[in-house]
Amino acid sequence: MKLYHFTEDTGRDLFPEELDHAEEAFFKRDMLHNEISKHDLPAHISIDVVGSEVTLFGNVTTTDVKELILLLLGNVVKVSLIKEKIIVADEQPASEFRLIKAGESLKDTARDAYQDENKEKLLFDANSILLKDIKTDYLGLTLRIPALKN
Repeated sequence: MKLYHFTEDTGRDLFPEELDHAEEAFFKRDMLHNEISKHDLPAHISIDVVGSEVTLFGNVTTTDVKELILLLLGNVVKVSLIKEKIIVADEQPASEFRLIKAGESLKDTARDAYQDENKEKLLFDANSILLKDIKTDYLGLTLRIPALKN
């Protein structure tokens, strides 16, 4: 099982402040499933939720799909950890996941990751499921940094 850590107080706010404790896990699970469905990702995923920890089981077509699901569900307020047990049909090199810090732009992240700030479009495209504007500051989000293809 692979673990992915996220910032619990940053991202999309999908869950209401007050949830009945008995229904909380079911409600969160359904909301997270809806996130995957909204984006029409080719995946068969089961989700378990305990507090701020999410466990994913299932099958996906590619490593990219798995990583997009991790980004979607990890960058949600009140999610701090994803435990992943996903089988990938077509394995590819995995991306690095990186927390965006205060004052860091996609250009800064590209410069740090690839030694080339002009690769910011590559980062934007790899994370477009979350990002809306290449120039926006995405403080606190965790983004994927794909390996460069030769």
